[in-house]
Amino acid sequence: MSAMGLIRAAGGVVWREGDEGGRVAVIHRPRRDDWSLPKGKLIEGEGWEEGAIREVREETGCVCRVAEFAASTWYVPNRTPKVVLFWNMVLLREGELEGGDEVDEVRWLRPRAALERLDHENEHRVLERAVARREARLRTGHPDAVRAAILVARARLLRHGLAGRLDGGSLGTGLERLDRAEDALLQDRGAKARAHLVVASRIAGGARARVRAA
Repeated sequence: MSAMGLIRAAGGVVWREGDEGGRVAVIHRPRRDDWSLPKGKLIEGEGWEEGAIREVREETGCVCRVAEFAASTWYVPNRTPKVVLFWNMVLLREGELEGGDEVDEVRWLRPRAALERLDHENEHRVLERAVARREARLRTGHPDAVRAAILVARARLLRHGLAGRLDGGSLGTGLERLDRAEDALLQDRGAKARAHLVVASRIAGGARARVRAA
């Protein structure tokens, strides 16, 4: 779906737990002959997380619940910016593959093997961030104050993105700043994390200011 010059898409890094550790779902798309993470465009009136869960079910057959935000990507195919959001997802139930001619195979791989299998460099970074965020959740259980502020800022950016109040470049830049903020927290660089958070919050605040001015 494209609105206000922005293509919005969402997907998931789906985890299946086992005795040998978690495995990740990767899909093969025969039309493109590539391996990727399950994702797809939002439909009219659909929320980001709602769309991510739907796309994962359609492309893997899996019923899942969202665990935490994993990462974002944005790029400009055919002159229109595209933002793709990914969430770590917990597998609830496997089902029949419903991808039709879009997806013909799902494989469950350990994270390192999945990184080697994925064909797109931007999804390598998504998976690396997804692994780090999952490990942080399993280790700490609850977000600290900075992570909580990141969650608030991200929700605000996504709300403005869905409402068409941010162009693709601004939304993508804000989300990337928040991803970098979380990266910095994982490296115990709190000051750097807060600096990225400030920039992202200003982008979200600028959207609200423009709406009021209009």
